[in-house]
Amino acid sequence: MKLLKDSSPPKTKTIAKSLPETDTLRNVTQKEIGKTDVFEGGRLSHFVRVWKREGAPLNILQTITGYVIPFVKKPPRIPFHPKIISRFETKKLNSEIQTLIQQKVLEISTVQTGFLSTMFPVPKPDNKVRPIINLKGLNKFLTPKKFRLLNHFKVPHFLQKKDFLIKIDISQAYFHIPVANRHRRFLSIVYQKKVFQFTCLPFGLSTAPLTFARVSNWIASRLRQMNIRVIVYLDDFLIANQDPIKLQKDAFKTVQFLQKLGWIINMDKSLQVPSQRIEYLGIEWDTFHNTKALPKKKISSLRRDLNKLLSSQRWSWQSAKSLLGKLNFASFVIPLGKLHSRKIQRAANLLPEKSARKKFPIPAKAFEECKWWMQNLEKKDPLFKSSETIFITSDASDQGWGAQINEKHISGVWDINQSQWHINKKELFAVLLAVQSEKDSIKNKRVVVQSDNRTVIAYIKNQGGTRSSQLTGLVYQLLTLTKKLHAEICPQYIPGIYNDVADSLSRQRSLSDWHLSMKVCNQIFQKWGVPEVDLFASKDSKVVPAYVSRDAKDKDALFIDAFSKRWEYRLAWIFPPPSLIPRVLAHLNQAKGSYILIVPRWNRVFWRSDLRSRAIDRPFQIRNLHHHLKDLTPQTNLTRIQHLRLEAWKVRGGQF
Repeated sequence: MKLLKDSSPPKTKTIAKSLPETDTLRNVTQKEIGKTDVFEGGRLSHFVRVWKREGAPLNILQTITGYVIPFVKKPPRIPFHPKIISRFETKKLNSEIQTLIQQKVLEISTVQTGFLSTMFPVPKPDNKVRPIINLKGLNKFLTPKKFRLLNHFKVPHFLQKKDFLIKIDISQAYFHIPVANRHRRFLSIVYQKKVFQFTCLPFGLSTAPLTFARVSNWIASRLRQMNIRVIVYLDDFLIANQDPIKLQKDAFKTVQFLQKLGWIINMDKSLQVPSQRIEYLGIEWDTFHNTKALPKKKISSLRRDLNKLLSSQRWSWQSAKSLLGKLNFASFVIPLGKLHSRKIQRAANLLPEKSARKKFPIPAKAFEECKWWMQNLEKKDPLFKSSETIFITSDASDQGWGAQINEKHISGVWDINQSQWHINKKELFAVLLAVQSEKDSIKNKRVVVQSDNRTVIAYIKNQGGTRSSQLTGLVYQLLTLTKKLHAEICPQYIPGIYNDVADSLSRQRSLSDWHLSMKVCNQIFQKWGVPEVDLFASKDSKVVPAYVSRDAKDKDALFIDAFSKRWEYRLAWIFPPPSLIPRVLAHLNQAKGSYILIVPRWNRVFWRSDLRSRAIDRPFQIRNLHHHLKDLTPQTNLTRIQHLRLEAWKVRGGQF
């Protein structure tokens, strides 16, 4: 196989050189469909039959036949005047526009009216320019639907340890999609006193990203049907496989399929050799060394910006916002990057937007954070985190605080000073106290923190905020501690009604002991069978004779603490406190057998997808809870129970 130079780690290069000699990706041709690889605008319209044979849905076929711009209101048709002069006419731009004409991306307009937009040059890294059409005026007549593209936050969920990777890029991707003849008049420009119109999908049209994403996402779904692991961001495909030889074959099949559909592959931008280190979506991913980091070009760019500010010690609203945008992106790979941007952000928010270019002295605290960034630009973050997890659920009340850390319960009361704090500070401090109490236990682990306070969850997740310096200060203590312990903290919101254990601890009350009526239990037993054991019960709340308790004094229980042993049961009953459900699902990874799991009906909870993946049958909805659910703890507030919604799931143990 012909290999291209790449920046892979030494181990990866050795593996690449040992790959068998086969056709290179560059040698894949389209002879079987009678088309050359010469690009022309809207070329997918020549391949509609191929797309149809491959099962493309009607909306995709309509798009590649000729895209109809979905105007919410038709733009006015303005008469074209041949004497209109373009604002930008340079030698570089002339050359680029001539290329677009030769490629049939632009054509002379033969109509007398339409919608005119301006065109301007944007510098490219290779000292050339890219002609960009300014469609702001036309976009006023469009209302693009909201949608989410793939982003760098989702890539770690796709990658696996030691994966080999190949990247495939489509050349001039948008221009492959034709625009319907009747709508080309709305994509008109004037250049050298002539009116031209785009024949294909241009950059800058507000509906273009969604349109193209639908097309490329369908392609990715077809590739997955061929057992190819792939994700795509618009025109940029990333393929992964644990075996470099199999990956090469997957990449070969991908290129064949893309070319069969009419796409031209940009071989210069594609990485054709299996590598365990690759740049994708502006991040360098290294599956061999388990890191994600900024590419060298981005590090150099940020260092220049920071050096400029530090040397002048002055900034403007414009330069501060530009810097913050880059720091926000870099925070994805630089540990505690967001936390060390908060003082810069607070200072930048005080700059006057009306005088966007006016320079002001950089405040001392923001200046120190800029220096921190200069020293940490080359830091890397682990790509794959520890799978061993500690679960913490905390709560605070006017009386005190409480937390459950796996099977351990801790609590305390506020002193006179602390009792005056705002509830948000109390809730966040409760999380900090829980983590501090278990420093040795959480080392090198993933720490799932559940709280019923949305502000606390947001401040931990966002590494602070700009509204409360006190909360940001507590977050600083929390995150610097977990970083020192090499622990990853994962905050998750849990509604107060489900946060019963920590709530009881914070109020110095007895823990809840929920029990379903035997009438409902028997309905579930008739559907799925009678369980051999109740794993979360007491002597009073058990639904079958054999049960496991959390009370160390319960001598009738099979054993104490369900999590203390591996589960291997034909069928077991699990009705845990809702805050323990994430830990139950994690424990099921090592379990064997089937389980009836009683959970709140909460569609947006983070563990819902895991629950569904384990399901053997559809959930059983438990109705009329006010008749069938009781808390056997004395002096229970029954109004909390009446607001619950529960369902039973039959699930399987083991990993998926």
